[in-house]
Amino acid sequence: MSPGGNDSVASESIAFASLRSKGILIIAAAGNNGDTEYNYPASYSSVISVGAVDSKNQKASFSQWNSMVDIAAPGVNILSTVPYGRYAYMSGTSMATPHVSGATFLLWNKYPRCTADQVQATILSTALDLDPQGEDNYFGVGLVQYWADGGKVRLNLLSSIYF
Repeated sequence: MSPGGNDSVASESIAFASLRSKGILIIAAAGNNGDTEYNYPASYSSVISVGAVDSKNQKASFSQWNSMVDIAAPGVNILSTVPYGRYAYMSGTSMATPHVSGATFLLWNKYPRCTADQVQATILSTALDLDPQGEDNYFGVGLVQYWADGGKVRLNLLSSIYF
């Protein structure tokens, strides 16, 4: 999800929390102002907020950074579709978010009986920690990693939950 604004709206927060309580994961772009402002819906606690990194795994200059960023993904010069069946390189947290959404989809597709909490915990716990060490406002828990160790990290972790 990529829309956003700087205002938290109570009814919107309640709606996202309700979806999350029903087992729906919402993954949203953190924002592209390059500052510490909170953008919504990404900054609701019921939403996974995605920041962007460049090709050197540095925070993208435009990426929001605050306490609600959960995870990061590549978001600079990403080949994307544009109108009229064409492609273009684009940058933004909206380009990073599909990486996390895709990893989440692949994981949940592999283990469909897992809960949203289990899938989210696995995505976040297997992220590659980036500097500064530990969870931080720039990258959250780190860089999304679906195929780390050939996928064994994630698959082994979920196997212990699933079986």
